[in-house]
Amino acid sequence: MWLSKIDLTGVGFFMIRFSIRSTFLPVFLAVSLMVGCSSPPIPEAKPVVIAKSEVKPIQAPPVVRTPPQKKIVAKPVQISPPKVVAKKRVQQVRKPVVRMQAAPKVQRKAWRENGNYALTGDFASNPHAQQFIQRMSREYGMDQSYLNKLFSNARDTGLYVKPLRKRTKKGSRKGSWTRYRSFFLTSRHINEGAQFWRKYRHQLEQAERQYGVPAEYIVGILGVETIYGGNVGKHRAIDALSTKAFIPSRRSKFFTNELEKFLLMARSEGLNPYQVMGSTAGALGLGQFMPSNFKPLSVDFNRNGVRNLWDPVDAIGSVANYFKKHGWRTGGKVVVPATAMSSKYKSLSWGYKHKHRLSRLQNLGITAGGDIDQPVRLVRLSTNHGEEVWLGGHNFYVITRYNHSSKYAMAVHQLAQAVKQRYMGGSSVAQK
Repeated sequence: MWLSKIDLTGVGFFMIRFSIRSTFLPVFLAVSLMVGCSSPPIPEAKPVVIAKSEVKPIQAPPVVRTPPQKKIVAKPVQISPPKVVAKKRVQQVRKPVVRMQAAPKVQRKAWRENGNYALTGDFASNPHAQQFIQRMSREYGMDQSYLNKLFSNARDTGLYVKPLRKRTKKGSRKGSWTRYRSFFLTSRHINEGAQFWRKYRHQLEQAERQYGVPAEYIVGILGVETIYGGNVGKHRAIDALSTKAFIPSRRSKFFTNELEKFLLMARSEGLNPYQVMGSTAGALGLGQFMPSNFKPLSVDFNRNGVRNLWDPVDAIGSVANYFKKHGWRTGGKVVVPATAMSSKYKSLSWGYKHKHRLSRLQNLGITAGGDIDQPVRLVRLSTNHGEEVWLGGHNFYVITRYNHSSKYAMAVHQLAQAVKQRYMGGSSVAQK
């Protein structure tokens, strides 16, 4: 500020030199001093600082920077709930179908062994095993050395045929049907049955046209037997059948025949006997056919040249053919509910083996809840809340040819109806 005053004073003296003779010199000097002392505009040159503050908005761009918002928007786009949920639901419903136990591999090779094998292992000293091997070699031309090696690797399962026990009187166990039903009328059986039906709809329709058996009863059998292939058995068939055939029991003859038919089936279809899995009784595939039923009742429904009981399509055709061969009547009802107006009917024989005329049952207070072909089977089922009475037709008896039990036939019937209702889009009652 003092420097500014000196500069202005110098300017004043410079002007005096040009007007030295002026008479207004004193006045001019006074004015110059006043201007030099009162020059506030010059120190106000500091507003350069204001210019610096104006740059601050440029140095604070966070308000303009919004790239993180793009990432936040992109995340929801990557999520597509309908597709993901649909895939998970399909996998959960089809799980037992996709999770079918592997079928035995086909191996087309001669049943012969180079060398002279002796029988060793669990059945080495079993005379029934030795006799069986000799007979199979003699009657069917099977290599004895191969059979010795085969049964040397067979194992005694320890699951023997139990001796007969004194049977409980029919109808004496309260709630026996409720307990039995709970094993098969489950949400899993119903839901996966509907899914199986959707997956093999065309094959089921073809079987119904060809054999006259409704699709729901084919599905019902496969559901009761193996949950549509989810549980075809955990025992090697060679072990299960050998144990029951070679260990003396009241059913040794039956299982010896089944073991024979099993070996013939394995040879004709090119199956590895060690890889075939089945139940403790040696039942095979989705429909749990006994080996003796394979040749007369199984069919190559997918026409690939092999009758494969573990293939769902062949299993569908084989079950339908099984019913047809045992006399299934197209269009005939299986069973209808009945109403008992009195207890007189309890004096009658009942179960799938006994047939009655409707007129006789009506005289004893039994009324059918629908049309049914005659003669009928009187079916009594003990529940937790009392007794149910049903009347079974001819096709009810046909189902018992699969398993000789009235409860079994009723379980197949009720599961078939529940799966059909679910398949058609309705709800069905499952046993929790």
